[in-house]
Amino acid sequence: MMNKPLISVLIATYNVGKYLEAALRAVMAQSYRNLEIIVVNDGSPDNTAEILTRLAAEDARIRVLHNPHNLGIVASLNKGLEVIKGDYVARTDSDDLTEPDWIESLYQVMEQRPDVLAMSAYMAPMHEVESGHLGRTIQADQILTGPVGHKAVQRHILLHGSPLYNPCALIRGSVFTQHGLRYEDYPYAEDYKFWLEVSKIGQLDNLPRPLGHYRLHTQQVSSAYQEIQMQTARRIRHEAVDHYLHTLGLNGLPENITAADNLMLADQLSSLLPEHTDADILTHLFYESLMSQTTYSWRELTAILRHPTVRRYLSAKQKRKLIKKYLRPRKYQNML
Repeated sequence: MMNKPLISVLIATYNVGKYLEAALRAVMAQSYRNLEIIVVNDGSPDNTAEILTRLAAEDARIRVLHNPHNLGIVASLNKGLEVIKGDYVARTDSDDLTEPDWIESLYQVMEQRPDVLAMSAYMAPMHEVESGHLGRTIQADQILTGPVGHKAVQRHILLHGSPLYNPCALIRGSVFTQHGLRYEDYPYAEDYKFWLEVSKIGQLDNLPRPLGHYRLHTQQVSSAYQEIQMQTARRIRHEAVDHYLHTLGLNGLPENITAADNLMLADQLSSLLPEHTDADILTHLFYESLMSQTTYSWRELTAILRHPTVRRYLSAKQKRKLIKKYLRPRKYQNML
């Protein structure tokens, strides 16, 4: 087993001492044994430091880094990345659990697929008594699935959001050492931004079976900071669509989209859509761009509705929604 490459497990933790020991013991019990376990304590005021000291004395693979005060998840993860030595980096969260074969399973797949830079797997939810916003929307027996295959991952990034699950992910070390990627300050959605950047340099995928358990509680980011997280995710989607359009040789999306921008995009799409294999994606993104303008006037609407691309490719329902957006632009939130 020790002939297998070293894998660095990276965990950033803040004030979740209630769940921390269980999360760490799940990592300590991994069937893949050649690990270094890097835990960054982000200035936790609870008993986190005590737990980490005790577990580090029990398992020599654990190395603890302490922030003098709370620096945030991004700074903590990047601090951990500065000291990792593994050929792979496994990511999990300090309030979640992983199956004993989590790392081994993803490692075996990635060893056979050198084109894949990062993978995660499906997850099963764990509801606390007070499970927060997500706990009200996710059923106890529901498996949290994800896109399988790189093309499905790319589609998910463009249309939905973050494609992989951080609490059970495995990333090639070259993503950090050769390509220099780090986590960026995108509040409460740094994972989505990170996976977008990885997708620009290589493939991502999901293993279609549960290897992690996602704990639902009121302290987690997705419940406590949902509105900010959604705003940040919308910003990242805008960046993802802009990049995608540029790869097709089209004009990208400016930060403030105007009707003139969309009419120019419609001109470019008129020759591309008839033969493009992802015409459905392009059409949907074009519609979302139309629904995300900074200003709306009736003169512009007339020009847009008369454009051949709009007339041919947008559905009647989309056209009706667009007209409603022009009538009451503040009622409908921008999509990009």
